[in-house]
Amino acid sequence: MYVCTHTHVYSFTYHLGKFQLHHIFFVVLAVFISPQALKFIKSNAEQYKLRRLKTIPVSGAFHTSLMHPAVEPFKEALKKVDIVDPIIPVFSNVDGKSYRNAHHIRRQLPKQIYKPVKWEQTLHILYERKVGEYFPRTFECGPGNSLKSLLKMVNAKAWGSCFSVEA
Repeated sequence: MYVCTHTHVYSFTYHLGKFQLHHIFFVVLAVFISPQALKFIKSNAEQYKLRRLKTIPVSGAFHTSLMHPAVEPFKEALKKVDIVDPIIPVFSNVDGKSYRNAHHIRRQLPKQIYKPVKWEQTLHILYERKVGEYFPRTFECGPGNSLKSLLKMVNAKAWGSCFSVEA
């Protein structure tokens, strides 16, 4: 199970009748935890230097091990879909890297069901440029500015070239 803070993500475990939090990495995300875990985290927020906790309603425990039962049916469904080699770079949520070919896509997609999303790693790869190389503009389409807020914490140059487009 995972819990999100304003600036850090912690791994959450329950062992021998005790709850424990372990720091994993810097990111701003919200993920599924049990009601008991949420109670523990709220009562120990100061100890773990949690700046902000926000409960967000979700429809499932996506990107967690609780989704393993969905993997095989998804693989079966993928067998019925024609997947071709990408003609532009398409990045995997599993490792943040670009898909190499159709076979690689077919192998990686099921993992996205139960693996954590690698947002920060993906953003670093997307915006990596050599000195003097053209730096892309980013357009966030629709309401809000979640992407732009995330970019501000991960890549200041990308944040500076990000524009919001209201739908």
